[in-house]
Amino acid sequence: MRPDGGTPTHVHPLGDEHFHLERGTIEFRVGRRKRVVEAGDSLVVPRGTKHAFRNVGATEAVFRADVRPEPSGKGEDFFRETAAAGQRGLYTRRGIPTGPGAALRLLAILDRYRDFAVISNPPPTVQRLLFPLARRFG
Repeated sequence: MRPDGGTPTHVHPLGDEHFHLERGTIEFRVGRRKRVVEAGDSLVVPRGTKHAFRNVGATEAVFRADVRPEPSGKGEDFFRETAAAGQRGLYTRRGIPTGPGAALRLLAILDRYRDFAVISNPPPTVQRLLFPLARRFG
């Protein structure tokens, strides 16, 4: 993760997310608490807990993240697809879509992986209303 890069607030409904930081410094927001994690540290976010994180260091952060259990079987594909979307410039370093077309494509991704990860904004009820639109145009 590049400096100042991060994720939007989200939850994993079916599994706990385990992080192990190999290099760099990341600030996590888990529920209402913040915690800075450095190389060698680990952190577990319980399933269903809102969380977000960002690289607060001056260099790239390298970490391992996995969700356990992961009954959907979609976790690795989710991480790969969202990383590719970021590399294509569909969202900012903070996870905000860069335009309406990008928002529709990201909603289509969220629809495909909604049993693995759910972002908090827009609210999940609004996302569910927009999923058919994203399926058609995203």
